[in-house]
Amino acid sequence: MVADLAVTRAVRVHASLPIFRLSVDDEVVFYAPGHALLVPAEKAGQIEAATASGVGCENFEAAALARLLEAHGRAASQAWRDLAARPFEPECLTLVLSNRCDLACCYCYAAVGRDEPAGAHTMAGSAPVAPPPRGRPLRTLPEPAAEQAARLVARRCASASRPLIVVFHGGGEPTFEWELLVRLRAMVSRVARDHGIPAWVYLATHGAIDESRARWLAQHIDHVGLSCDGPPDIQDAQRRAPSATTSALVERTARILTDAGAEITVRVTVTPATVNRQSEIVDYLRGRLGARRIRFEPVYRGRGAGGRHFLPEDADEFVKHYIRAAEAARAHGCELHTSGARPGDIHGPYCNPLRNVVQVGPDGSVSACFLDAGSRAPGDARLKLGRMGTQSGELKIDGRRAAELRRNAAAIPAHCEACVNIYHCARGCPEVCLATAVDRSGGQEGFRCRVQRGLAIWRIRQMARGQVH
Repeated sequence: MVADLAVTRAVRVHASLPIFRLSVDDEVVFYAPGHALLVPAEKAGQIEAATASGVGCENFEAAALARLLEAHGRAASQAWRDLAARPFEPECLTLVLSNRCDLACCYCYAAVGRDEPAGAHTMAGSAPVAPPPRGRPLRTLPEPAAEQAARLVARRCASASRPLIVVFHGGGEPTFEWELLVRLRAMVSRVARDHGIPAWVYLATHGAIDESRARWLAQHIDHVGLSCDGPPDIQDAQRRAPSATTSALVERTARILTDAGAEITVRVTVTPATVNRQSEIVDYLRGRLGARRIRFEPVYRGRGAGGRHFLPEDADEFVKHYIRAAEAARAHGCELHTSGARPGDIHGPYCNPLRNVVQVGPDGSVSACFLDAGSRAPGDARLKLGRMGTQSGELKIDGRRAAELRRNAAAIPAHCEACVNIYHCARGCPEVCLATAVDRSGGQEGFRCRVQRGLAIWRIRQMARGQVH
């Protein structure tokens, strides 16, 4: 599977519907979003002809399969039109508690506030890493803004009979503002109860926390996202603490969470220095952290000051080692995912308006971008959707701007029209912002484009063989 993936191509075979043909040797797969069909090569021509022409053919089986593909293609196209046309209707709340953090990760995307320890750490085969940018104002999320946002989202969730989903996320480290976190967790339960709906809470943490806090998370958080980049030599070089090695602390936190039966996902940032160690990382996370759900994400280009970012020519290497890591994960009985392209799910960029997410940052503003930690430069004001009024005390969201950003994020770049990932790809996000229309290329033929297409083709072939459902 790994060796022949590079020569696999997905060719669109229908003029207006997302129906594709993938061919390798004597294996042919037809794909429409959500449905993959494996057929012998000798039958593929008739199915393709019936699909491309849109009319019946003498072979009843080929005609029936062509109609099935067309039905899935129409459903996917309609689902995308619905997604793009729907108004911004908040169904999830993300709270960025502060832009403070006590680690010094070499690739940090946020201009977080900290005192950086002297000296650069290195890992074999990597460039020295420098501290992330400093100098941004240190801020803490205003509680009134958080509660106003929770009530706004809860009203929408109650009308749709959905749970109130709240994410405590990083920009800094959520547990760094411990007392605030505890109060806000109680607030979320209270607001959900007031609206007659359940609450479901996720928290992302670097995991280098003390035992009592880890036990609290196990008891009060429904799902914990734990960041760990791999074995100690990787973790301690990429995710550094001023006075301790983070690997031992993260192992302890993971053990406390899993022993308590908490739901966790381990989130790994893969860098050029670790791209060929992905299988080893899976082995470590399963064996030492007890991870059953793992998510790999390639490091964001242009974020942080240290190390080399991925180049387009690195994509095949990333895909090759990711597939081997996925096979290792399957052997261990655990799951490995990445978020950029998810065949079967209708999705686009990570843009908050497109995903119906209200994100409130430590500056009290509502942002369209998950990377906004409340400490970005004023030039990013076009991503701000609102804030709490100083006179009214009410959280106001600019619906027109949210709708504009949503439309922009949903617009499909011309070069994506013929791509197998047309309706399930983050495009170049977060490195390319389609929502602000600053760059409409969508990351054409960049590293993320190539990785997401390669992984999608691999998943589609798995789906066709019945290995993925």
